[in-house]
Amino acid sequence: MLLGADGRGQDVSWVRFTLPPENTWIRQAFQNDPANWAAIDLRGYSIQVDDAVRGTLLAEAATFFEFKLVYTVHAPGDTTWQIIRWKETQ
Repeated sequence: MLLGADGRGQDVSWVRFTLPPENTWIRQAFQNDPANWAAIDLRGYSIQVDDAVRGTLLAEAATFFEFKLVYTVHAPGDTTWQIIRWKETQ
């Protein structure tokens, strides 16, 4: 993924990940996934990385991401989500 290595480079000055409205997210659960995992399909997002050497890199709605997340509930209404893996489709 674009953010993995590129986002840590010393030439990177800006990383922006803009998500679509939450009511457009498609949440799924798969039988083979652990109970506290969720798959979220996103369309209409954008990821922008500004790099001093390579210029501006942009991934947006022409691609499709499915994120696998695991959640931890710390208290009622206080849930933390962690991205475990993702799949990109163009």
